[in-house]
Amino acid sequence: MKIILLAVALSLTGCAQIQDYKTVDVALNTSLSTSIGGSFFSIAKTKDLPNAFGKADIYGGKVNIGHSELRYQGLTKDNQLILRYTDVTIHSDENVFTRYGNSSSTISSGYNGNITITHANKRDANISQLPPNTIEFLFPLNKKVLPIGGYIVTIIDATPYDVKYTISQ
Repeated sequence: MKIILLAVALSLTGCAQIQDYKTVDVALNTSLSTSIGGSFFSIAKTKDLPNAFGKADIYGGKVNIGHSELRYQGLTKDNQLILRYTDVTIHSDENVFTRYGNSSSTISSGYNGNITITHANKRDANISQLPPNTIEFLFPLNKKVLPIGGYIVTIIDATPYDVKYTISQ
């Protein structure tokens, strides 16, 4: 009994708290450029896959919880950048059982030749995406620094057709 209790205690302490992660798709602190309609950056948002105890999956599984994107739409005549920011949230109840679980079947036969087959499918995860939250706004070129989505966009130069910038945290 003590061994079982010790094994359960060790397995519970070996599980980390669930954390959220953001991964940007461009190099940070590097001079970048994009053209009209192009993306400044895209951020993938994930969290740790929950295990049976509500802690992080020991195999490092991740659950998609959304993404954000900033796009360049052009430059006005009075030197304001036209930007479009889109944020998408995804709700998911995915866990180790819905991702790694197996379906099972049991076959049993009776004395008089009856056969019973029982099949149980693993539970599917419920994943729903909310409608995108999109806003288009003007940003004065002379301000240069735009904090957005947990990152800082620094504008180096812009024309009506392209923009040069850096991204930092």
